[in-house]
Amino acid sequence: MCRDGAEGCLSWYALHVRSNCEPIVEQTLALEGLPGFFPHQEIKRSRGGIWLRPYFPGYVFADADLVCHRRALVSIPQVLRIVGVGDEPAVIPSDEIAAVRTVVDVAELVKAAPAKAYLEGDQVVVKCGPLRGITGTVVYLKNATRILVAVSMLGQAVSAEVDASWLCLSSRPSANFTSAKSRVI
Repeated sequence: MCRDGAEGCLSWYALHVRSNCEPIVEQTLALEGLPGFFPHQEIKRSRGGIWLRPYFPGYVFADADLVCHRRALVSIPQVLRIVGVGDEPAVIPSDEIAAVRTVVDVAELVKAAPAKAYLEGDQVVVKCGPLRGITGTVVYLKNATRILVAVSMLGQAVSAEVDASWLCLSSRPSANFTSAKSRVI
């Protein structure tokens, strides 16, 4: 089976959906026999129940062959459009979807106290733990170093807290990168 954009092949696409309709679209895709992916975090509400907080609000990912399934995708009432450039749907590489899946799957397991200093904006690689091999960008939030795994075509990112000792510097922005700040945690 071929992947990622060749005609007649399965590829991942982002579906722009109506607000708060992500779970419905994922379920509808499953009923159509199409793999869907709605990256979210389950958050318990104080009054009971669970809230599904999307990592990418307004988007669901679909693994489909557009030659065969375009009509099925756009005929789902909650789907506004297939994300792309102009009239051409943009393929999301499978490795980016896999990286997002990994972050979502281990989101609760990777909260740990950082131990090193990094510059905001540093490109890092996770060298151990459940996110090993994932590349991301360091940001700071309440004394915790965070790694961002970006799905580049949407201009958004999924984040997970990781122990700074698990990180290895990949590259550092230039010295005239004005928003970079050095901080020791």
